[in-house]
Amino acid sequence: MPSPAFLHSSNNGPPHSRTSTKPPPVQATTMLPLQYIDHPSFPSTAPLNHPHILNSEANNSSVPTKNLCLCDAIATLLHNLESKLPGALEALLNTAVKSFKFTRLSNRGEGGVMNPQMDLMIWREGPLVIAGFFNKFPDSIEWEAVTKATIQANGRWHATWGARAAYTKHPLEGSFPLESLSPRGFLQINSPLFLDCNPYRRKEAREVHRSLGEAIYGNKLWEDDDDPLFQVVVDGKEIRERKGGGGSRGTDRCAFVAPRDHEGRY
Repeated sequence: MPSPAFLHSSNNGPPHSRTSTKPPPVQATTMLPLQYIDHPSFPSTAPLNHPHILNSEANNSSVPTKNLCLCDAIATLLHNLESKLPGALEALLNTAVKSFKFTRLSNRGEGGVMNPQMDLMIWREGPLVIAGFFNKFPDSIEWEAVTKATIQANGRWHATWGARAAYTKHPLEGSFPLESLSPRGFLQINSPLFLDCNPYRRKEAREVHRSLGEAIYGNKLWEDDDDPLFQVVVDGKEIRERKGGGGSRGTDRCAFVAPRDHEGRY
């Protein structure tokens, strides 16, 4: 399954104790134009860096695609989870919703067996968004392809920061001041392999932003091959849906309808 070229750690320990090697150069690949679903709230004619619903059947998600944006991947993820988490996509972009947090927690099995798929977090406070992959370890939280964006008044997503690797201390929510979702809680940013990559540099922020979107879409994270736990918290109200992989676990569904805002949405 595709993932950003820089997501190549061994996942055998926290970032400050692991060793890894640089990936081989990326080979030139023909970039394919994307095809969108003409959704009533997300028209296919919307400009670049505005949310679109990707046509997963028409697009080949195993091949890098032209103009794929993180907001497209997130919108497509939540659109495909609509039957499990009704209203989640609307809540993400509803200006009446002040706080939205989505996590996808991969079931790694018993006995410490690790699933290659890292956990995913998408967190919005007002117009500010932080999103990225993470793994929890006893003394730290490892992050890969973690990015910050601002949703502008016209609905455009603007990447402002992006780290290829970093870690934070526990708890997960304690790293980001709610009023600003500041990334200042991240430690050892891009260490040790990517110290020459400035997370505030526009080109670098956009690259991490895009790569995270490619990984979400390419891995089809709306699917449940790894029996994930989906969690959504909207303005302090927690909603979760557990899709069982068979056996005795079964399915525990909790649905909600997001508050509607007649003034607009992000």
